[in-house]
Amino acid sequence: MARNRLNRRTVLKNGAGIAGLSVLGGSATASEANTESGRISGPDYGGSAVGFEITDVDGGGTLIENVSVYETPMLADLHTVVWDEGWELVKNTRDDAFRHYVSTDDGAPGGTAIVTFEYVNPYEAIVKYWPVLTQRAIASAARPALLVEQELELGSYSPIRYGGSPGLRHTIYTIANPTIGTEATSGVVTEKRGYDAFVASTDAYSVAIVQRCVEPDVRTGFDGHRVGDVGVAQGTDRSAWVDIYEEADGWIDRNFANEGDIDFGAGLYVGGDQDAGAITPVPTWRTGIGFATSNGVAIDNAIATVEDGYETERNRY
Repeated sequence: MARNRLNRRTVLKNGAGIAGLSVLGGSATASEANTESGRISGPDYGGSAVGFEITDVDGGGTLIENVSVYETPMLADLHTVVWDEGWELVKNTRDDAFRHYVSTDDGAPGGTAIVTFEYVNPYEAIVKYWPVLTQRAIASAARPALLVEQELELGSYSPIRYGGSPGLRHTIYTIANPTIGTEATSGVVTEKRGYDAFVASTDAYSVAIVQRCVEPDVRTGFDGHRVGDVGVAQGTDRSAWVDIYEEADGWIDRNFANEGDIDFGAGLYVGGDQDAGAITPVPTWRTGIGFATSNGVAIDNAIATVEDGYETERNRY
């Protein structure tokens, strides 16, 4: 098993609002932790309406969860984790928010979450910065798919003399918890049309996840990935949540497949090096989640929505 010098990310298995979701990963259930979690539903393609929630978590931050289609639960939750390589710190949008804000789109089945993290230099505690992560999620009007488009702004520094100079380098991790109905799920990492893709499937349905970095450059691969067994803390089958977020050592142990009660994590290196006064593109990337009754079509749906992007998807409504 190869070890890749990349980052770690977070995953929680929450369940509420959809029958059949279970709680995994050692966190409070959604019903215990959520204060607001309005349901967002897309167009109905003969029973294939995509529904999801952007949850405002009591005492925490935000979470995309309870994703369903075909009137069946598909993903318990979708987490974003930010890893700072220079200061060796890891944050996730649910547990580690310094400030957060959630809103819904009145004109389309979508919503926005804005999360601010506080990073404190572990070697020089007076030095801090506040990166801001913006997520925009929308159910596609063109296909059974969910798009999450995100931006990471490095934010402000204190003391100000450190502004732009710490050489901040980030990897973003997405961790997903497939829960397709109540059946055991198989998961595999594959490739199609130049994209790395993760596919979780049962005999009835498939869920595919791809990512596309659009700034500062276009990339369609995973910078490390893991298909884990939820609840396993050690060994070759340990969960992606444990490997990425709990161990938080800047490594991800790559594997390609697993089955049962699985989770999945993938990395995306977005850099972030800045010279004082330099203007650099804000790192921007898209996560596409496609649904279908076959693996190939699920991947095609995920790829199509990340290639369209949020504005194109939004303008369809």
